[in-house]
Amino acid sequence: MVPAAHATEPQQPAVQDASPAAMPTPDKDMSKESDQKTDNSPIGIWLLEDIQDSGVIDRVRTELDIQADGRISGSGGCNRFSTQGKLEGNRLSIDPAASTRMACPPAVMEQEARFLKMLEDVRGWRVDTQTQKLFLLDDADATLLTFSATTPAQ
Repeated sequence: MVPAAHATEPQQPAVQDASPAAMPTPDKDMSKESDQKTDNSPIGIWLLEDIQDSGVIDRVRTELDIQADGRISGSGGCNRFSTQGKLEGNRLSIDPAASTRMACPPAVMEQEARFLKMLEDVRGWRVDTQTQKLFLLDDADATLLTFSATTPAQ
């Protein structure tokens, strides 16, 4: 059996005993995060890869966590943020975010401001299940933000 604390790390399962019955199998003990990324859903935690085809700063971790109840939170790369979204089919609208106000290098602050502004312009979404990418779209279905599937930092 996989302990709950390690359920999101399927590649390194911890087992309580070595008996065959206790070993994880491919058809059970799959992490919830993994299941969320194989379906066509924006629900889950995503890592920012691109802002309007202009890339992002290496080693700046910008995360987006979309919950089924519409809560959206994450990190803009410097500050934590939270907001509310409305998800209806493949349409998504996101309210302006509240965030902490820590100071970071100017380039990181600039990228974070662009990211948070782009979130407000989102009107739709698309998931590519092959590449495990989430694309947040504007009202003309043009890609604003591109994310890759991830799990929370431990």
